Amino acid sequence: LPSGAGFRERLEGTLALGRRQGWHSALLVLDLRDFQVINERLGRAGGDQVLRLVARRLRGAVRREDVVARLDADRFAVVQTALRDPAGALQLAERLTAALAEALPGATLGCSADVGIAIAPEDADEAVLLLDRAMDALTAARAAPRPTIHCLSLIHISEPTRQAEI
Repeated sequence: LPSGAGFRERLEGTLALGRRQGWHSALLVLDLRDFQVINERLGRAGGDQVLRLVARRLRGAVRREDVVARLDADRFAVVQTALRDPAGALQLAERLTAALAEALPGATLGCSADVGIAIAPEDADEAVLLLDRAMDALTAARAAPRPTIHCLSLIHISEPTRQAEI
């Protein structure tokens, strides 16, 4: 998986292409909940195997043109490209968390994750700012007692629809 400079380069390229093509892009940042417990139970080598499995599951849940990266120990990012409807980022987040929730090999439990989502160009159209917004959304998600998906743009976009349905 790309990380560091390789990830930022891919994100910047996606945002530039999105500006030229008129697409939305989404940056989803996933933080594994209670990964320390998994690491303690399975040991460091077992924890590393779980992280490799998480990376494979994330890669398997996205399109070929999307980017999956590892940001740090138990934090991953997904860049969703060519997004016609920003609500598609929420659908992807739900697919990603469902893929992670599947039982780990030899175990009865899977992983859970909090997800912070930032949408370009609504939240930001520069890579550094978009990552900051996704991290802000992740911080809000982590404040919840259970694994949560949080995206400020989608809350604002979907609110009138919810009110209209009532």
